[in-house]
Amino acid sequence: MEYSFAESGMLLLKVNMVQAVALAVITYFLGVWIKRRVPVLARFSIPSPVIGGMLCAAILSGLEDQGIMRVTFDSTLQTVLMLGFFTTIGLTASLKLVTNGGKILVTFLMAVTVLAFLQNVVGMGAAWLMGIDTHYGILAGSVSMMGGLGTAAAFGPYFEQTYGISGGTAMAITAATFGMVAALLVGGPLGEWLIRRYKVQIPNEHGDLAEPLHIPTEVETGVQDDHSGNKPAFTRELMKAVSVVTLTLAAGMIVSKWLGAYITLPAYIGSMIVAA
Repeated sequence: MEYSFAESGMLLLKVNMVQAVALAVITYFLGVWIKRRVPVLARFSIPSPVIGGMLCAAILSGLEDQGIMRVTFDSTLQTVLMLGFFTTIGLTASLKLVTNGGKILVTFLMAVTVLAFLQNVVGMGAAWLMGIDTHYGILAGSVSMMGGLGTAAAFGPYFEQTYGISGGTAMAITAATFGMVAALLVGGPLGEWLIRRYKVQIPNEHGDLAEPLHIPTEVETGVQDDHSGNKPAFTRELMKAVSVVTLTLAAGMIVSKWLGAYITLPAYIGSMIVAA
């Protein structure tokens, strides 16, 4: 961690990559702690990372706005961790699940396609009304809202180079961040309302089950007991998981680089393809 002072007297703090991850961990558990003590947050299914993250962001923004301190984070691990996250998403993909989706999956796909189109229409319309390049509207539309941070980071530079959109990457990432936080704040309460409205059974909600919860046996899970108080060998299973994610991530980077020579895609696509 390095620090210096600006001419105005503001403290300038530079946080390295390890400390940035450590701060993220602290922020997460702060959100968990707050959620446990504020029942309304749990009732509306507001995620702990959002609670802690918004509080941290508000504090840091306030300190900088008042000219007290500005914190700069080393984002070296940001891409790697993002790729690792999407790799785990790919590992959960199942052709059987897609096949079983049937009519519901097709309906969902059609709805998503229409919504993505409408996002671009609204974005371009808003850009036109403000008198700015409509390409900004696309970046603030489905690129960031549907695609998220990874897609925004991929297409931002492309729009800057191809269409001369100044600050396109920063704008797209900002829009994606806003969209993600807004979706979590709105999606949690809405999802909770839909669950209660349609009386959806939640297997792990306070043990209130429609039927007894089935606990997988050693034969079903493949996890052997380590004979130390009936505790599964979590260390071995953890190493397996880390190894699979790491190898898949490495192979995915090669695929992404190869695909990148022909088409603009988010960096995580290769890892998701290999994982799936």
